[in-house]
Amino acid sequence: MDAIIAHGFLEKIPETRTDEIGMIAHRYNILLEKISSLIGENVRRETAQTQAQLKALQYQINPHFIYNTLNIFSGYAAQNGQNVLAESIASFGQLLRYTIKNDGVYATMETELRNAMSLVKVYNIRYFDKLHLSLDVPEELKDFSIIKFLLQPILENAILHGLLRPGASLKIRLAAWQEDDSIAIQISDDGEGMNPQRLEWVQRYMADPSEHDQPLSAKSTFIGLKNIYKRLKLFYGDQASLSILSREHHGTTVTILIPMNPDQKGRETCITC
Repeated sequence: MDAIIAHGFLEKIPETRTDEIGMIAHRYNILLEKISSLIGENVRRETAQTQAQLKALQYQINPHFIYNTLNIFSGYAAQNGQNVLAESIASFGQLLRYTIKNDGVYATMETELRNAMSLVKVYNIRYFDKLHLSLDVPEELKDFSIIKFLLQPILENAILHGLLRPGASLKIRLAAWQEDDSIAIQISDDGEGMNPQRLEWVQRYMADPSEHDQPLSAKSTFIGLKNIYKRLKLFYGDQASLSILSREHHGTTVTILIPMNPDQKGRETCITC
């Protein structure tokens, strides 16, 4: 027994006897097998954890390199009088940081609003400052937590589908208010909107992505809405809802309703870490 312990539990006692000593040897060998199994499992777990930590450290280096490079570009543009370009690069860096940063599935409303403003600043480079975002969110709601990336896909849809005519401008209003025991978040635009048939298809596809009455290229443009709808149902269940109203050439309004839980206030926790 002492020799087996000294050699890392790799040996076994010969089971040649049938008396009490033989029974002890048999039981001891069973114990050795369990110990060896536990040691192997711990080694595998520690190895996997070490590899995961190394990968995590590597992934931290790459984003920081990107952020630092973007800061260099932004500073260079500002020094050369390209203030709009400098601001857009800085906004893109903020978007990238928010997207890559793995700090959980929740963010405060205020954090989501800052991300929304950065998104519009980046798109304004392409649309020559034709995008105008107004915010109407009470201060008391800005500290409440919602699932991350709730606003960005809706804003992108508003921009990409609402601003189709060359030279046109687009006004987007982002509002939030308390409605009984829920928080309502609404994003409305005065863009192109949708006809009734298109709106009906978007609503059906959002709830049931198995529809096949549109080409894949059309479906891909509404992946963001489908993603939001599925995440709302996953995190809030039937207490959450997403509705779309739209009129062709008169704009689109998307309204989200989520339950208002006092425990959500100020929470940016990670439930998957």
